[in-house]
Amino acid sequence: MIGDLFQVRHSRLPPQNAAVAVWYKGRWFYVDERDNSSKSSFNLLLEMFNLEIRAGGASQGPLLTIS
Repeated sequence: MIGDLFQVRHSRLPPQNAAVAVWYKGRWFYVDERDNSSKSSFNLLLEMFNLEIRAGGASQGPLLTIS
């Protein structure tokens, strides 16, 4: 459904060109610095999360699950 709007890559080695990266269960998951669509989508999700925190809704548990 989201196609090329948001792609999370993974690697066993630390990524060289990551805009954002996280180590999880033995792998690095990251958004590539050169992938403008994914970076824009990630920034939109981040802004939505920040708006929810400012509204006081973050204490209820996860706001957003990406699968």
